[in-house]
Amino acid sequence: MGERSDLCDTFKCFCGWRGRCGPNIPRIAPGTDYLAIPAAAVDDDRPRWSLLVGLTSFKVLWHNLRLHRFRVAASGRVLGDSDDLLERFLDVRPDGAAAEIFASASAHVSSRGDRLHIICKCWRLKTDGSDREYSTIPNDIRLGQKYTSLAMNLADKTLTPLGGDLPVVPGEHSSIAAGGEDWALCVERPFDKRRQRGTTILRMQRLEAAGQRWVVAAEHEFPHDYTKHKINFGGGILQGYVVVRDKILVALLGAVFFVFDCSDCTWAPVSLSGDIYDYIPFKSRAAYVEDDDTIYFIRTSTLLAYKYSPEQRSLSPPIKVATLFPFMEGEGFGYLVHLVDKVLCAVWFGNDLPCACTTGHLLITTLIVKGDWDSGCFTPRDVEILHSTCRRVEISEGGGTRKGRLGNFGFLQLYVENADQVDPTSIHPTIGQAAYLGIEDSPNILHCCRMFLRDEEDKADVVLVDCKFPVKAHLYVIAETAYGSLIYQVSISDGKFFCHDKVLEPQRNVNSFITKKSRMDDPPSCHFVHQEQFFYVISSAPLKRMDLIDVHHNTQRTIETNRPKVFFTAVFLVGRLVIGIGHTLKDVCIMKKKRWKHLDTSGSSLDQTRKIEISGWAVLNSDTFIVADAKAYDCFILNLTTGEWNVVKPRLPYRCGMLCGRSFCVGGFIYTPWKGGIIAFELVEDGNFYYLGEPILFGLWKKKIYGSWRRISLDEEFNCIALISTDSDCIVFSMFHGAPSAPPFRGVKHDVLMTTVLVKTQTTGRGTKQPISAEHIDLCTSFIEHEGWINPTFAFAL
Repeated sequence: MGERSDLCDTFKCFCGWRGRCGPNIPRIAPGTDYLAIPAAAVDDDRPRWSLLVGLTSFKVLWHNLRLHRFRVAASGRVLGDSDDLLERFLDVRPDGAAAEIFASASAHVSSRGDRLHIICKCWRLKTDGSDREYSTIPNDIRLGQKYTSLAMNLADKTLTPLGGDLPVVPGEHSSIAAGGEDWALCVERPFDKRRQRGTTILRMQRLEAAGQRWVVAAEHEFPHDYTKHKINFGGGILQGYVVVRDKILVALLGAVFFVFDCSDCTWAPVSLSGDIYDYIPFKSRAAYVEDDDTIYFIRTSTLLAYKYSPEQRSLSPPIKVATLFPFMEGEGFGYLVHLVDKVLCAVWFGNDLPCACTTGHLLITTLIVKGDWDSGCFTPRDVEILHSTCRRVEISEGGGTRKGRLGNFGFLQLYVENADQVDPTSIHPTIGQAAYLGIEDSPNILHCCRMFLRDEEDKADVVLVDCKFPVKAHLYVIAETAYGSLIYQVSISDGKFFCHDKVLEPQRNVNSFITKKSRMDDPPSCHFVHQEQFFYVISSAPLKRMDLIDVHHNTQRTIETNRPKVFFTAVFLVGRLVIGIGHTLKDVCIMKKKRWKHLDTSGSSLDQTRKIEISGWAVLNSDTFIVADAKAYDCFILNLTTGEWNVVKPRLPYRCGMLCGRSFCVGGFIYTPWKGGIIAFELVEDGNFYYLGEPILFGLWKKKIYGSWRRISLDEEFNCIALISTDSDCIVFSMFHGAPSAPPFRGVKHDVLMTTVLVKTQTTGRGTKQPISAEHIDLCTSFIEHEGWINPTFAFAL
C-alpha cells in the first residue's frame, strides 16, 4: 500500500509493535488488516458469533451505557471492513425522571443463552439550580448510589428490570452464568474502603428463576491485607473472575484467589504453588478453555495463562503467552472471550490515546493458541493470528473531554447467533495463507521510532575487536533466588565466551542461610566474598557460622565464627581483610583469619548513627574503600588504618555519586554498572576532601564513550560487572545484563546478555587514567532456566 500520512500518531508509531510485540504479531492500522484464513472462507459472511462491547460514559448525561456490536464468522474472520464504525447496538439509559446516571456496568449472557443480564452502578444527580442541569454526587460516599439490574432480550433488545436488592459496595456487581444458573458477585469491606488491612466479604447472589430476583446464596468473610503484595495492579478489590465448569474462580487485590462451588454454594481459598509475586489477578472476566484445561486473560496488552487444578484447588504461576498489542498501561483496556477450541478473540479499546481523532479506536484480533503437550498436560507457548483488524467507535454526544465522551471499556460479551441454524459446512478456524500488505511509513517518522531505528542499526554495526593481552579464564556469576543462591560458571578465552545461545547450568546451590522462602525485594540472605580459590558465604543475619566454597575442588564446608550481632548490608574484601557493614557507619566489622572484631570509627561532622542503605561499594587500595548510600545519594570513604570516615562531595551542584553493587577503582576512576551500561567517576582528592568528578557513561551522558551499552539495554534489568584484566592503557570488564523477569511476565527461561568491553584510557594532568573509548571484544546471549524469580547480584573473575 502507499504512504499513510493520514494515520494518527497511534498508528504511525511502529517501534511499539516491533519492540513490545513478538515477530508473530503483525502491525495493523486503519485500512491494513492481517488475515490468515483458508481462501475458501474469505467470502463467507455468515455471522457465527456476535460480540457486544459495553462502554460507560458517566460524564455524558443520558448516554451512559452504550452497546456496540461486531460479528465474527465461523472461520475467525471479523466481518466488515477495516476502519468500519462499530454498529450501535443499543443505548441503555437510566430513568430521566429519577435523575440518575450509569457510572459503570457489567454484563453476562444468561444461563439460558437468550438474554443479557446487565448490572449498572447508578449515581444520583443533583441539580445546580438551572433547568435540567445536573452534576454527579461524588463517589467517595455511599449516599446516592444504588444498582440497577436489567435483562435484555437478545432477539428484540427489550429490557426487563430484575428484582432483589443489590447492596452498595465499593466496586462492581459482576453478572455471571455458571453451573446452569445465574449469579451476581461482589466484595465488601466492612469499614471505610480506603483502609488496607482488615477483612473482606465475598458475597454471591443467585437469580431466582421463578421471581426473577437476586437473593443471597453464600457469604464468606476472611482477613485480607492486600498490602502484602507490593505490586499495584490498580482497580478495585474484586479484580476478576473465570468460570471453570461448575465453579467460579475469583481473583482479588493482593493476588488472593477463592473458588465458589455452584453445586453447594460454598467458598474455599485457592492455594498458590509459587511465590506470591509470581501471581497477577485476572482483569474482569477471564476465559477458560476446557480442551487444554487453561485459563487465559489479558493484562495491559499481554495474553497470560494459568493452569488451575480443581481437585487440589491450586493455581500454578502464570505463563506469558504473547504481547498482542503495543500499548502501555493507562492508554486503554483489553478483554478476551473464548470462541471455540483453542480460538480466542482479544479486543483492545484505546480510551486515552494521544490522538485527536473524532472517533475511538478498537483493535480486534482472533487467534489460535499454540503450545506443547506433555503427559496429557498442555502448556501454551505462542499464538497464531487468524485475523487482526481495526474498527472505529462512535464518541458520545455532549460536552466534556474526548476521553470522557469515549467512555470506559466496561465489558466484552459473546453470544451465538441462531445457534440452532449454524451451517455445518462453515469453515472451521484454521491458519491459511496470510494476506498482508504491510504499512509503508512516511519519511516524517515519529521521534521514538527514529531512535528505535538508530538502535537497530547500531546492533547490526557492532564490530568486535581482539584482546591483545591476557585475561582471566573463568567467570562466576552468583544469582539469588527465593530458596537460596545459584553459582554459574562461564568460561572465556581471550575475552570470548564459550556459551553463545546456550543454557547456563548451575554449579552449586547455596541455601545454608535460608530459613524461609524469600521475596524478590527482600534483602539478600547472604553475601559472597572471593579470595584466591575460595568463596566466603556470609549470612546477612548475625549467625555465628559461615560457609567456605573451594571452587577448584568443588567442595563446601561450614566454619564456626565469633560473628558480632550486626546485620550486614554489604560484605567485601579489602586487601586481605573481609569487611562487613551494617545499617549505620558505626557498624563496621573486620574478619581476619576467620575471626571477627568491631572497628571503632570516627568522622568529623558525620552522624555515624544515621541509618544508611548501601547501594554499592568499591575498594580504592589495600586499606581504603568507598560506599554509597542509596537513601541520601551520598558517598563515604573509610580508611581502615585510621578508622576515619570522610564524606565524598560532588563537584557539580547535583548529587552524582550513586554506586550500584560491586564496583571497581582503576586508575583513579570508579566504574560501576548503571542503567544498562558502565558509568565512571573520577575520584579527586583535594587536601582533606574528596570529590567525585563529572560522570562518564557509555552512550548516554553529556560526556560519552560511544559505541557501547545503549545497543543492548533492556527496560527491566540487572547489572553486575567483573574486572578481568588491566594493562597500561586498557581495562577489560565483563558485564552481565538482563531482566529478572518481574511479574506478571515471568517465565522459566531468563535471558542473560554478556559482553567483554575493552576500555581505553589516557593519562590526565593529575596522573589518573581517564576512559576515552570502549570497544566490544565479544557479545553473547545465554539463558538461565529457573522456575520463579532470579536476580544475579555478584560476578567474580578467577
